[in-house]
Amino acid sequence: MRCWGASGVDAFPLAMLGSFCIVLDINRSAVRIGKTFSKKVGLKSKIDFIIGSATALPFRDVSIDLVTCFSVLDHLLTKGDVRMSVHEFSRVIKDFGYVAITVPNKLFLIGTISMRLKRLLETDALFEERFTPREMREIMVQSGLTPIGFDSKYPTKIGVTFMKYNLPKIVSKFPKRLILSVFAVAESLFQRIERITWLRLFGARFGYLCLKNPEL
Repeated sequence: MRCWGASGVDAFPLAMLGSFCIVLDINRSAVRIGKTFSKKVGLKSKIDFIIGSATALPFRDVSIDLVTCFSVLDHLLTKGDVRMSVHEFSRVIKDFGYVAITVPNKLFLIGTISMRLKRLLETDALFEERFTPREMREIMVQSGLTPIGFDSKYPTKIGVTFMKYNLPKIVSKFPKRLILSVFAVAESLFQRIERITWLRLFGARFGYLCLKNPEL
């Protein structure tokens, strides 16, 4: 079984279960961090780290059991790059293999509006594309993948890290105590609405589990 992404944090649990994992990232520093950490936790022989791009995977056709891509597609430059990457996932995955993808939800209006404000006010802000569940589903189906599972998550825990990386400068000018009070109310609200099944469609982030079924 193989998977990849960032400095390996998602691969470590699979490696601990006995799977051999390949972590692929375009960021050299992330790969170095992953290699160092894998040695510290005794997983060096179970994880291979390589540098590469999601839009052109350095793997043979139908050679991978599992592809995980968590919070990566939303940082690619264009939707065309996203489609190319998902097509690459489908190309390298074995028949009846799995692809797991997570992205930020465009239907989560609080996050979508906040990100647009941030991009207007902070020219150096980290780029983040957003998708609707239907849009991502269509991309996967067009690439030959069959969605078999869907889930989403609201931000039921909002803290300093969220404030630092996700709020535009205009919001950061308010007193921190006031913002944290608003967050506390939001967390309580999200915990309640997350119990309503159909509202998962509007969660802050969503994920699909896909199967490559050559019989379809």
